[in-house]
Amino acid sequence: MVAAGVLVAVPSTAQAAGCVSRAEFGAVKKGWPESKVHAKFGTAGKRLSIASSGGYAAEVRTYSGCGSPYNVVSVAYDRSPGDVFRLGAKSAVWVN
Repeated sequence: MVAAGVLVAVPSTAQAAGCVSRAEFGAVKKGWPESKVHAKFGTAGKRLSIASSGGYAAEVRTYSGCGSPYNVVSVAYDRSPGDVFRLGAKSAVWVN
């Protein structure tokens, strides 16, 4: 899509809606940096909690799942001192 001489990338339907598809959920793997997960999901979701101590940290984020307003994806991220948040665990509820 071109607007005023600027090339604009149009995201996929799932990304445009700000939701996570089952395929996107299945594609992300333990150990991925949070930024890579967000790039795959097309959204940063919503932070539910964060805690840190001694340089270690943990964060839990939720994301809307595509297909139903009741679908939800949760991801727990862990961070060691000097590192970035990385996917530690993930879960999803698919209603449709």
